[in-house]
Amino acid sequence: MSRLSVARVSARLLLLVALAVPALAPADFWLPIGNPPGGVLPALAYRPASDAVFVGAFWNLSYNSIYTGGAVYRSLDHGATWTDVGADIRAVAPTRGRIRALGVSPAGDIFAGTDSGVFRSLDGGDHWVQSTTGLGLLAVRAFGFDSGGAVYAATDQNGVFVSFNGGANWTANSSGLTSLRMTTLAAGPGYMLAGTQDAGVFKRVGGAAWSAANSGIAALRIHKLLRASSGTLYAASDAGLYSSTTDAATWLPVAGPFGPTVGTIVEAGGALIATSNGAIFRSTDGGQTWPASGSGFDSTRPATFVGDAGGGVYGTSSDRGLFRSLDGGQTWAEASSGIHAHAIHRLLVTSSGTILAGTFTSGLFRSTDGGATWQLSPANLAGRFIFALAESPWGDLYAGNYTIAEGQSDGHAWRSQDDGQSWQALDSGIPGAAMVSGFAFATPQQVWCSAAWNPGGVFSSAAGGALWSRIGPPENIPAYCLLRRQNGDLYFGTEGRGVRRFEAATGSWQDLGLSASQQFALAANSQAHVFVGNDRHLAGVYRALDGVAFSALAGFPGNEGYALLVLPNDDIYAGTATNGIQLSQDNGDTWAPMNSGIPSQSCFSLVLGPDGHLYGSGSGAGVFRSRRKMICGSGVCVIADMNCDGAVDILDINPFVLALSDAAAYAAAFPDCSLANADVNDDGSVDVLDINPFVALLVER
Repeated sequence: MSRLSVARVSARLLLLVALAVPALAPADFWLPIGNPPGGVLPALAYRPASDAVFVGAFWNLSYNSIYTGGAVYRSLDHGATWTDVGADIRAVAPTRGRIRALGVSPAGDIFAGTDSGVFRSLDGGDHWVQSTTGLGLLAVRAFGFDSGGAVYAATDQNGVFVSFNGGANWTANSSGLTSLRMTTLAAGPGYMLAGTQDAGVFKRVGGAAWSAANSGIAALRIHKLLRASSGTLYAASDAGLYSSTTDAATWLPVAGPFGPTVGTIVEAGGALIATSNGAIFRSTDGGQTWPASGSGFDSTRPATFVGDAGGGVYGTSSDRGLFRSLDGGQTWAEASSGIHAHAIHRLLVTSSGTILAGTFTSGLFRSTDGGATWQLSPANLAGRFIFALAESPWGDLYAGNYTIAEGQSDGHAWRSQDDGQSWQALDSGIPGAAMVSGFAFATPQQVWCSAAWNPGGVFSSAAGGALWSRIGPPENIPAYCLLRRQNGDLYFGTEGRGVRRFEAATGSWQDLGLSASQQFALAANSQAHVFVGNDRHLAGVYRALDGVAFSALAGFPGNEGYALLVLPNDDIYAGTATNGIQLSQDNGDTWAPMNSGIPSQSCFSLVLGPDGHLYGSGSGAGVFRSRRKMICGSGVCVIADMNCDGAVDILDINPFVLALSDAAAYAAAFPDCSLANADVNDDGSVDVLDINPFVALLVER
C-alpha cells in the first residue's frame, strides 16, 4: 500500500474513538472450518408422500455415553445430498438426543425414538415436537404401526407403549412380556410382534396380552423382525436367521452363508437384505439363496437399510456413514454428503498444517486444505477409536487407539513418517493393550506412551517407538492420559486408581489421589503447576501447585475436564462435555465461557496449531479454530496490542498506523512485537481493512 501520513491517520483514529463511531462488531471467537462426512447412523426411514429418506445420527458427548447428541438428516434427491432437520430435537434434548429409531406411519407422520422419548413431525420433518405424555423420557428403540392406526413404541428397558391418537399420548402395553428390554417391532394382520434382548419373540393379537412366540428359535436375543411383502415373517437373532409362514406359531432356521449372528433383515429394492458378522447378503428368491451383496459398502459395521419407491436402497453403518445402491442393493457407493455425525475425540495440527481428526468409531480423517475436504485414514486405522494423537520434536506422528473387538484387546501405538498418510503399528513390548492413550517426547527419539490393561501403565522407547519397555508403576493400572514435565517427571490419569506420578529424580512412583474419578487430560504451566481434568465423579479440573497435592478448582463449571491446554502466557483452555470451552487467565481460580461461534457445547480436544491459532473439536461439531492467533512469532499474540505493553488502548494508535504505513519502521521501533498483531480482521494482511476492527477493539475496551 502507499505510504500514509502517520499524523493524519492517527488523528482520524483518535476522532473515531472519541466519537465511538460504530465499527465492525467483534467476530465470534471460533470459526468452524470443516467436518468429516459420515458417522454413526443407527436409523433409517422412507416417507412415500414426499419421496424423502431420513437418517438418524448419534454421537457421544461424553466418553461413557451418559450424554448423547444426535441429528435427523433428510434427503429430497434420493440420497445425493442431505440436510440436518433435527435442530428442534437438539434444542429440547441437548444431552440425551441420540436418535435410536425412525418410523413413518401410514398417515405420513414421522417418529423419532431418542434417549429422551419420542419426537414426531407432522410436516415431513421440517419441525419436531416431543411427545412423551404417558411415556416420559424413556429411550425408544423401535416403532410399529398396525392396520388400525395404532402406534407402538418399544423402549430399551421399560417394555412396549401404544398410542391410539397418532402419538399425542401413550399407554404402557407390556402385559404378558417376561422381559421389558425391547429391540424391535413388526406388524402383521391383526397382530403385533415384539423382539426382546433376552426373551425372544412375543405376539399380541388384537387387545390381548403378549405371549411368547419362540417355537423353533434357539436364541432369545432378537435383533430385527420383518414381515415381508410375501407374508413370511423373519427374525434376525444371535442364533442366525429364522422364518415363519404360520404367523409366528412356529419358526424354522433359514439356511445361508450367515455367521452365528444375523444383525438385521429388511426388504428393500425388491429383495431381502440381511447382515451377518459385518457382511451383507441379498436374496431375490424369497430367502432360498443369499449371495454376498456388499460390493462398495466400505464398512464392516452395517446397521440398517431402507428402500425408496424408485428402487434405490440406502444402508447405514455404525462407523462410516451412509451408502446408496442404485441397482437394488447389488453394489454400493458412499453417499454421506451433508451428514456430519462424528465424535472427534482427538485432534492434531501437524507442523506442515495438516489436520488429523481422530474419531470415536471411524478411525482417522486427514485434511491438507484447512478442513475443506477430508480423506479417511488407511485401512489399518479404519473403524478404530483414536484415543491419542501427537507429533514428536523430530516430525514423526504418533497415534493410539482404544479397541476391544469381540472381547479381545486390540489397542496399538502407531507411527506415521509421511505426515499421516500411512501408519505402522508399534507393538513390540506392549502386548495385549486395549488402549494406548497418550504420548510424550524428548529428543532424540525418546518416546513415552501410556496404555490401559494387559498391562497398563507407562512404556518407554529409545528408538522412536520401535521397541518398548514398561517402566511402571508396579501395579497393572489402566492409564488414560500422559504428561511429561520439563524436569522429566511423568504423570498419568487412571480409571479409579488415582493420578500417578513418576519422579525422575528418584525413579519412584507416587499415588497422588483422586481415585474417585477417571482422568482424561493433564497439563502444566510455566510455574510447574499441574492441572488434571476429571469426569463427572469429581468437580471437573483439579490443580496441584506443587505438582503433588491436588485440590478442586471450585470455579470450574460442569463436571468434566475432557481437554486441557495451557498457552505460553499460562492462559488455560478447558473442554467439557456440556459446557463448551472454558478459559482461565488467573491460574484456574476463575473461568469464563469461550463458546461464541461453536456449533456444539461438547469439546474433546484442544490444540495450538503451528499457525498460532487455537483448534478444537467435539461431537457433531467438526473442527473449529480461533479466528485470531494465540501466538505471533515466538511470543503471545495480543491482537491490536501494537506496543506490546499488555494492554490495548490509545497508546497503540500511533504504532498501529506505523505498522500500516511502514512495516520495516514498525519492526525497528518495536523489535519485541509482531506485525501480525495489526492484522485485526485476521485475513492474513495488514492493510486499511484492519482500521475499523482496530477502532472497534479500542471502543470496546
